[in-house]
Amino acid sequence: GRLFLFCKDFKHVKVVTLDAWLRKATTVKIEKVTKDQHKTFAFVTVSSKTAEDEAQFRTEMKDKVYKKKTIEVSRGVNRRDTFAREEAQTQVRAKRTADESTDDPEAKKSKHPETLMDLRKKKTTERGRSVSLEEKVTPLLTYPYEEQLRLKAQFIMMNMRKIVRDMKKACDDARVQPPVWATVNPKKMVACPVETIVPTPKESRTGYRNKCEFTIGFAEVPDPAAFEIQGETTADQWPTIGVGFVKLIRENEPLVCEPSNVAIIPDAMKEFCSVLRDEVVMPLHLEGVCRVYSRKSRNGVLRLAVVRHSEKCKEMYVMLMTRTLTPEQKEWLRDALEMMMAKTFGDGVKIVGIDLQQNDAVSDALDGDSKNPPIFEHLLGAEKINMELLGLSFAVSPLSFFQTNMATTELLYQKAIDWLEHGPDEWLGQGLTKTVTPEESPSSSSRPRVVLDVCCGVGTIGLTIARQLRARGTECKVLGFELVKDAVENAKENAKINDIENAEFLAGRAEDTLPAAVRRLYEATPDVDVSAIVDPPRPGLHPGVLEVLRQTKGVKRLVYISCNPDSLATDVVRLCKPAGFDGEECFVPIRAVAVDMFPHTLHCEMIMVFERRPHYEESSSPWPPRAPRTTQDADEAGNAEEAGAAVDEEMPAANGE
Repeated sequence: GRLFLFCKDFKHVKVVTLDAWLRKATTVKIEKVTKDQHKTFAFVTVSSKTAEDEAQFRTEMKDKVYKKKTIEVSRGVNRRDTFAREEAQTQVRAKRTADESTDDPEAKKSKHPETLMDLRKKKTTERGRSVSLEEKVTPLLTYPYEEQLRLKAQFIMMNMRKIVRDMKKACDDARVQPPVWATVNPKKMVACPVETIVPTPKESRTGYRNKCEFTIGFAEVPDPAAFEIQGETTADQWPTIGVGFVKLIRENEPLVCEPSNVAIIPDAMKEFCSVLRDEVVMPLHLEGVCRVYSRKSRNGVLRLAVVRHSEKCKEMYVMLMTRTLTPEQKEWLRDALEMMMAKTFGDGVKIVGIDLQQNDAVSDALDGDSKNPPIFEHLLGAEKINMELLGLSFAVSPLSFFQTNMATTELLYQKAIDWLEHGPDEWLGQGLTKTVTPEESPSSSSRPRVVLDVCCGVGTIGLTIARQLRARGTECKVLGFELVKDAVENAKENAKINDIENAEFLAGRAEDTLPAAVRRLYEATPDVDVSAIVDPPRPGLHPGVLEVLRQTKGVKRLVYISCNPDSLATDVVRLCKPAGFDGEECFVPIRAVAVDMFPHTLHCEMIMVFERRPHYEESSSPWPPRAPRTTQDADEAGNAEEAGAAVDEEMPAANGE
């Protein structure tokens, strides 16, 4: 008795209108007509529900035209009531239960192929779920490394297509002609060619973190009454005390688990956590001198330990965060830490210096509360740790930024420097009708060169550029810009340590210091050749910095190192969107590469190089190259990034993480 009717002209037709028309168009008695107003189909139930009436209805409706389109009639299937539907649902439920109950992670991944975006969403939505510390810190540890690279390359390609879509939308909203690279098939195109992802060397895929923040806390929520006990207490009056990572937050109390099984932490740091707990934290806590801080009740003083580790120099530097200490508490703590400095950790690593930060803010953030800033004090030993990178030596203070994976950082920086100096292998640009030769590239100019190092930190990449370009006989100067004053002082000191005189570093917000510096630069040397390299924090570059780079016409090439591809996508649109006036020259993405700086995690670094090009409305050659449509094509090409391009998943809006 139930029949399915399809007609394109059914769309937007109300059910009462169609019901009246059908009753006039057939002699068969109709019991019910159901239809969604915006759909192109309807269901009709004839009254007698016999095969003869159904056949007669089909005959009368055959080749019947509603408005201008022919009606098609077929047997209606009630999917909710059919045995086949119920059987299929039963099978799906059984399969899902079997998949969830299996203990084999490889089996789960093979049955449910996941993307990096799926895993990131899962980590966000399941926050608060009780998982092992290893799974929380290194969610990709059980994946083969080649699979990790595939997931990250795929994620980067998705982001590159998102850049094209976002640029097209931004130009449409502003009513300006979009650049050529954003106009050809934006759903499938990537912003620029992407090289094969750079892997971390095999020997550096575990134990690679050179900086960690270890929380000092409890394994369970402590009883606030225990803090009221004066003097000594016993261990059974407290939950287990730990120095490590927060595994879970319960009742506003972070529960701490030691990192003994976390693969990306060096053995020296793991041993440090155990020694700090057993020989400093536990004795001081049980004696009642310095209790461990409870975030729930806000009792106690011992909060956090920030540790830097230099594998090449066999050094470790510690900064201990506490609440405000009395002179007696500080003396007790100093004596305990001084005894710990005499020990060696791992394969001969020594603690070379210890700092103290007294911080009464609610959170454990290192920058504290602006209304009640933390008090910083050097306690013992040296004031900096020595780190070696690309043949240079760097003195790094506790709060200065320094890349966490030394081996892969060298690959990342060398790639960025090579692109800044020589450019990518293929010199293609927006609106160009010919290939640009290396002689025509910005780096080939005989004019004096200046490299703007934005977000320079302690000067790692800027000083490396200054050293390498000078060694190649290029007249070059590096101008570094950094917000953290301590980092700028470190950068100046590092320039002296490495005997580099062609580098200058300025403290302050880049959006404030950069325009004046560039203005003075052009006043002193009008024909200077300027390029820039930026390495911003996770939120990306400040809009003011992006605007200065856009407006500084002398900057012909820009290399962007990103630790967050999401914020990079937003910055590319702001940097490259045409303003719409005649003769405009815009930055164009030329080439990109992903760098697996953080194996076994969901994070990935990326380098993208831009060059300033005229904003032509047409191009004689397609830009950029089309990604393969199938995974098989990508496999034949042998490129991991092309394999990622074959996946059509959409990226969500960019956000800062």
